[in-house]
Amino acid sequence: MALLGKGCMMAIASVFVLLAKTVAAAEPNMDLVFINCAPGKYGDLDPYARAVEVSMNNIIGHTGMQGGNWYNKATQGMAVCYGHGRCTMDITVLDCSRCLMGVSVYMIQQCKNSRGVHCKVRSCEFRYEEYAFDDG
Repeated sequence: MALLGKGCMMAIASVFVLLAKTVAAAEPNMDLVFINCAPGKYGDLDPYARAVEVSMNNIIGHTGMQGGNWYNKATQGMAVCYGHGRCTMDITVLDCSRCLMGVSVYMIQQCKNSRGVHCKVRSCEFRYEEYAFDDG
């Protein structure tokens, strides 16, 4: 049986590298689909502010590890914040967290201190409200 030449081995290696790049997970697509900001606002010292912060941090940290679709509830005293994160299945767990982090920054910029926000980009969506909900 003849051994493959160096040039042939390089060609095979190049094919494998190209194949690996093709089947690797996609980068998150951050193109905005929509953002909805609830009209009600909370103050910086309102306990709801801390509940929102906890909910958002938990969504960023846990959604990818929970299969890309995760609901949570955060309380601070009597204040309750319900949250939901969802990522498309074509991105990695790490990219899910990155996508949700990017969306959370955008939500804060566009809907500062809003009592509820729902924002969706192509690769993920993020929502929090002061009432329980189901995004289906």
